[in-house]
Amino acid sequence: MALVTGSAQVTWGERTKVDLDWASRWIDLDAMFGTGKTVVPLEAARGLFDVLMRQLPATSDTDISLAVDQLNLGADQISNVRFAAVRAGGPLEVKDFQVDLPGTTHLSLGGKLAPGETSPKFEGQIG
Repeated sequence: MALVTGSAQVTWGERTKVDLDWASRWIDLDAMFGTGKTVVPLEAARGLFDVLMRQLPATSDTDISLAVDQLNLGADQISNVRFAAVRAGGPLEVKDFQVDLPGTTHLSLGGKLAPGETSPKFEGQIG
C-alpha cells in the first residue's frame, strides 16, 4: 500500500505544535480507503482535505510538507504530488499544492482553507 519516510514531531506547551515532513514513492489511497472506481478523484481529494481540516486542531500551530511520486485515487494514477501547508490558530494556509493528473494536466493551487458549513471553503489561486 505505501512506504512513507520522513519525520513527525508534536510539541505540547502553551500551544500545540505539529510538524510533519513525509515523502513516499507510491501510495494506493484506493486500497487504504476502499474506494476504487466508485469515487471520482476530485471528490475523493475534496474528502481528503475535509479529513485533514478535521484532524488538525485550529488551536495548534501546524507545518506540513508531503511529497508523493505516485498515488492511486479514484482508480486513476496521479503523480508528482507536492503539498505544503501551515496553520497558526486560524485557517489552513496551503502554501503549495501541485499534482500531475491523467491526460497531461497539471494542477497547482495556493491559498487558505477554512471550515465551511458542509465542507472546507477555499480562497486562493488555482492554476
